[in-house]
Amino acid sequence: DVHGELRFAGDEVEIVELRGRGPTGADVAITGDLLLPRGDVAVDIRIRSEDLPIDEHLVAALESGPRRLVEELFAREAAARLDGLGLLDGEEGPFPFGGTVAVDLRIEQDLGKDAPLITTGTIAVDGNGVLLEAFNYPVVTGDGLIRLEDERIVLEPPGIPFTTPGGGLGVVSGSIDIPRRRDPETGSRSRGFEPHLNIRIPRDRPSAALLATIEPPAWIATPESCPRRWADLVEATGSIGIEGVLRPDPDGGLDPDWAFTAILDGIRARLRPPLIEAIASLDLAWPADAVVEDLSGRLELVPGSVTIAGMTGRLEQPGLPATLAVDGSILPRDASIDVEIACAELDARTWFDATRDPTRDSMWIRRDLEGSLDARVRLRRAAGVGEILAGIVGGRIEIDGEPAMP
Repeated sequence: DVHGELRFAGDEVEIVELRGRGPTGADVAITGDLLLPRGDVAVDIRIRSEDLPIDEHLVAALESGPRRLVEELFAREAAARLDGLGLLDGEEGPFPFGGTVAVDLRIEQDLGKDAPLITTGTIAVDGNGVLLEAFNYPVVTGDGLIRLEDERIVLEPPGIPFTTPGGGLGVVSGSIDIPRRRDPETGSRSRGFEPHLNIRIPRDRPSAALLATIEPPAWIATPESCPRRWADLVEATGSIGIEGVLRPDPDGGLDPDWAFTAILDGIRARLRPPLIEAIASLDLAWPADAVVEDLSGRLELVPGSVTIAGMTGRLEQPGLPATLAVDGSILPRDASIDVEIACAELDARTWFDATRDPTRDSMWIRRDLEGSLDARVRLRRAAGVGEILAGIVGGRIEIDGEPAMP
């Protein structure tokens, strides 16, 4: 369905205007000039559309640099995976993955077989469902503009705003260098992909989709116990801020390096049965009715690793509340963990119930035990072998009404 006007003069063709519909129904307008000497071609055309879908047709039409950006922003395999887990659509309806954009592009190429193809222009987004390949958190963009230069892509300041499934407001800002490369041996040409992007969400809530971005250790991430990752392991409410960066691959590849920090503030969390069962596999009993209140601190995420930094909270349990301090690291793909938990004012009965050897008839079970303890627990697991190092560092307890610790 193409109509328009062309003018011919020798080797020159002027595209006064061509209008038509793309494969998915988008209205597209093309203007510009072609130079067609024998055996060669030069191009200077402009392509405009107000409703161009972000689909395989657009990806195939883009040059390698802009194409890699679209693949990074709209991770199709991750979207299919989250959709299969029921984590893509929200309370407001289906997630608008991809959507349409308004494009105004200029494509230029001079005569000569070695002349580079140059694509410049703008891509306007608004209401697009974005899912980063590096950080699979589905968000919906607000009004923003992407400017294409020959060897650089810029998110026009102040960046592209977006909303999260938890109702948070964020922004992604920065630029991506797409330098031209040429293989000295084969002469083949390609583009680099060197992002310098910053992502910031000052305040969000721990929705199932957000919890799903954090990969748990493989030894608890079984299909039976954890089909939705942490969303099925932990029930949480409160506030989380997120700061992240995408940077160039240090090895020069096309997959960016990334790092995200989740800043927890006043989180209330309860462990779900699958996680309690996983902790029990380490011979440590977690009180089923315990709730962690006022959990604050940082989770630092990089590829293959989660670091717990300066995490503090209050363990609400039958009897006495206890304060917690947690630090350590988790390597999800290696199924390894090294986490230390410091407890203050922990209920003594809870401690001995949690750390006793269930295969033995412990003396504590038969005694009237009261009081509180300061204790440390270190959970370590590597190469399929786990261990717990637990110790009391202070406190006061009574056994059968008599002081047993000063």
